[in-house]
Amino acid sequence: MAKRFRAYARKVFGLDQRVKRDLHDQRLEPRLSLPAIWMTALLMFFFRSPSLNGVDKDLKRRHACGTGKRPAGAPSERTIRRVFEWLSLMEMRAMVKAMVRVLKDNKVALTLAHTHGLVALAFDGHEFFASPVRGCKQCLERDVHTRDPKTGEKHTHKEYYHRVAVCFVVDCLIPILLDVEPVLPGEAEINAARRLLERVLKDHPRLFDVATCDALYAEKEFLQIIRRANKHFVVVLKDERREVYDEALRLRRHIKPDSWFEDGRRCTVWDIGDLHSWWKGPKVPLRVIWSEETYRQPKKGRRRGQTVSVTSTWVWLTIWHFGHKRWHIENRCFHDGVRHWGFDHCFHHHPNAICAFLFTLSIAMILVHTFLKRNLKEPVRKLFTAVALRLQVFRDLGTLMSWSDWVHAGFMNDS
Repeated sequence: MAKRFRAYARKVFGLDQRVKRDLHDQRLEPRLSLPAIWMTALLMFFFRSPSLNGVDKDLKRRHACGTGKRPAGAPSERTIRRVFEWLSLMEMRAMVKAMVRVLKDNKVALTLAHTHGLVALAFDGHEFFASPVRGCKQCLERDVHTRDPKTGEKHTHKEYYHRVAVCFVVDCLIPILLDVEPVLPGEAEINAARRLLERVLKDHPRLFDVATCDALYAEKEFLQIIRRANKHFVVVLKDERREVYDEALRLRRHIKPDSWFEDGRRCTVWDIGDLHSWWKGPKVPLRVIWSEETYRQPKKGRRRGQTVSVTSTWVWLTIWHFGHKRWHIENRCFHDGVRHWGFDHCFHHHPNAICAFLFTLSIAMILVHTFLKRNLKEPVRKLFTAVALRLQVFRDLGTLMSWSDWVHAGFMNDS
């Protein structure tokens, strides 16, 4: 499986040539090549290694016949950290963009049939590791209040953490983490989201049709950037103080709702259109989708099998379907990324290295899921999940080939 996966990455994505062509080395007289260093970090995500130290130990244990030494030409974890500190994020974004282009050229649908051909991107924020001790020049700070359980005395200490705005392709067969933008000290998350949106519109102007985001992004300037690009947006509307919320609440009483069942839920939806409140500049008609959904969920504190009826109310600016699919960024990106890909792990506490490792993780996710869903036949695909596939490739790498066979012969040579 490891040889097949390696051949697929070379043939379909041209990964070996792309690494040599797109990643440039700024070191003077380097002893180890940049492609070998970056490929070692990529293998860390392929094989679910917990950290760079784990990769270093694994290279010594499995790929050097138990000699306790690192294979010739393999980088140490210190070298990987040092190189990722100055690795160009622009070049990493270009690699992700090129891989998305390959997916589109190979007819991989970036949206499902029930979305009527519309491609949606979800924008959201995510907080990484926090520490009361270690910080860097781009760490965010906050005061944490604690209480001594014995004396009851209150304590306050500073905590350092990182937060990024993330762009993720919604409802796609392949999970694609398209871009990230760090939140800088002294600014709000919406500022980073604006920079991220403007860069995505510049790098991927024709990739998507709809931008969907949480209530935090229901901000005029952010939404106006989307409208100036002739894109649509879907925003959760929670703040009852907003004029458009109050106007939709009043008009809902005069509109007959539609009802249907979907995914075990009874949905009652009011489609309220031609709203012109809460918008400066040219008058742009807004739509509000007011949805009341009734479903059953397990009742807490009761025996298994007992359920209780729950009704939830959602208010969106525009499309109902994409409003719910916004949660794909939480499930397929944040949850799966943290659980299976080390999304929250601090591989190296440096502002540039944090984003460089995230882009490397994105490339690994694209490669693994594309190979699983596009290369393996249906009977074989049923035997593997993405996690099981990575474990199988890891076993093959330890028994059938060495690290140097994978990196140098598989990715660096033209033959």
